[in-house]
Amino acid sequence: MKVISFSEPRFVRAILEGKKTQTIRPLFREKLIEDHKVMEGFSIGGAEPKTTGKMMKVLLNKEPRFKVGEKAKLMFKQRSTPKDSWFCLDCGSILEVKRPLTKDSVGVPIIKREYWYCKNHGERNPHTNVFPKHFATVRINDVFEIEMGETRKGKYLGFVHKEDALKHAKSLFRMNNTYCYNGIMTEFAIADGFIQHNNQSPWAMLEWFHKQYNLDQPKRFAVYGWTT
Repeated sequence: MKVISFSEPRFVRAILEGKKTQTIRPLFREKLIEDHKVMEGFSIGGAEPKTTGKMMKVLLNKEPRFKVGEKAKLMFKQRSTPKDSWFCLDCGSILEVKRPLTKDSVGVPIIKREYWYCKNHGERNPHTNVFPKHFATVRINDVFEIEMGETRKGKYLGFVHKEDALKHAKSLFRMNNTYCYNGIMTEFAIADGFIQHNNQSPWAMLEWFHKQYNLDQPKRFAVYGWTT
């Protein structure tokens, strides 16, 4: 079964509470190629494009990884931590099981009460301050493509395909060849777990993606929605 892995502690509570119902993942990869290959198939006056021997970085789009109807495991730090790990709910650090030793009245070593220990927060309450590596198994119920980028008017998020946008709203407007609607940022920020309190701005989501992926150049992403 495929896995959707998370590494940001900020989203954990929203996942556990069922408030995060989708995830946005990159649909592109960067590749270095010789500059003349970028121009292949294009010529001016029948002349063949010339190479300078320099390398250029280009973005290649990929297909979405999931299809509607597939099942997926939601996990935290899937590849970088052991299978049965538990984590601190406040910082996402992996927990240790502490078994403090002491001695009884005649000097025989005994183990006192075991407890979960976080390197940043000390002893953790197993009922309120910890969470497991495997959150849940879900069914993918929505898959579509979006684009995020920046124009002179500011950053934007829009649907790549009109039919996907029409499932969310009937009144659309265009933004850099994508399909948008009023309230799109708030809707996405709530579903993706970026808004968990009333005083949080939906635009914080775009700022986060800009820091992660540099939206100065428009980039495509897949959105995977799920139900438990």
